[in-house]
Amino acid sequence: MEASVLRAFSLAGVAWIASAACAGLAAWHARRLLARRSPGVDALVAELREGAAAPGGVEFARSELLSRQGEAERSLTLATMLPRSLARIALATGTAVALLALTSAGEGRTMSSIVGALVAFVGGLFGSTASALFGRQARERAHTARAEWRRHVLEAERRLKSDEVDPQRVDRGEKVGLRS
Repeated sequence: MEASVLRAFSLAGVAWIASAACAGLAAWHARRLLARRSPGVDALVAELREGAAAPGGVEFARSELLSRQGEAERSLTLATMLPRSLARIALATGTAVALLALTSAGEGRTMSSIVGALVAFVGGLFGSTASALFGRQARERAHTARAEWRRHVLEAERRLKSDEVDPQRVDRGEKVGLRS
């Protein structure tokens, strides 16, 4: 095999490897979003009850819960940026390598350089498309997780309010606090 053909296809291989790495990282990231989901209403209520027993009581527990919800929503919002960036990187890498393959052709070797450049560009396009699809999946998962957090926090607060001190219990001299 001639050196120019080998060079063109090795450059195309570099584009495909870079694109596959971008797509793989985007897939891993989309899967990792599942760890940022809400722990569930029961776990949130248990945390609220534990926090309510600490100094500051119920209001401190509620503010901690809202802070945790806000942090989760911010991280889920930012989580969709990585796959989109990886899609751009894959396409830019494929395009740059394709241009490098075209410019590195020797005299009379234009057909092999054109084919190598086309293969490199298609590799970048593949990586970009795969990363964009994983980005769409990440966006849908993040949207679902944010809605789940909101729903679970509202339900946990509703349960906590129903567990708060009953005024009749105070009049009877019963222990004041949250029911377990």
